Amino acid sequence: MNTEWWIARRYFKGKGFLSFIKYMAIGGIAIGSAGLLISLSIVHGFKSVITEKTLSFAPHITVTAPFDGGIQRSDTLKTFLDKRGEFDSVLPSVIAEVMIQGNGEITGGLLQGLETDHVHKDFSQYLSEGDFSDHGVVLGAGVAEALGIKVGESITLFSFRGIPGFDTSPEIKQVAVTGIYKTGIDRFDDGILFASAHLVRAMSGRKSTDADQMELRIS
Repeated sequence: MNTEWWIARRYFKGKGFLSFIKYMAIGGIAIGSAGLLISLSIVHGFKSVITEKTLSFAPHITVTAPFDGGIQRSDTLKTFLDKRGEFDSVLPSVIAEVMIQGNGEITGGLLQGLETDHVHKDFSQYLSEGDFSDHGVVLGAGVAEALGIKVGESITLFSFRGIPGFDTSPEIKQVAVTGIYKTGIDRFDDGILFASAHLVRAMSGRKSTDADQMELRIS
């Protein structure tokens, strides 16, 4: 190591151009290290926020049927899961793809039906306006902005059963916007709207006990 130390001491103690190189090298390492630390801190903070919002808004566990047709007796499955005592909430969920029209604008989205009296407690913290009720829909902030819709105004939902064609007419329903939610995550805000399970079942021709999935949240 004697040779290496000799070279290091010579360049570190050097004057003139060698001194300039020394300070440039030290400064470059300091700036690079600072930039790396700042970038890692930002990424870590962003990851923490996204994780927190996802876990507080989306279900922790999703149960689906291993066959077509969804869960036909969601009430029986809900009773079984409730008795286990391991879950903070068990929500049957009905899902339908819809076209949304309002204020002369049109967009697509995923209409998710939930039992309004069993919505998990964290949902309300993301409601920026209005509330979740049986008589209307809650839009994501991105959908509301795209349509230029506010709470209290009405939108028209179009839901097709099967493949759209000349011989299949959509189910059309005009509903009021009772709330707007905002999570800050585009995946939710730009594509998902919520309504009562009863409304979504009626639009998609489902029975009162049908569900596409069970949404579980761990205690």
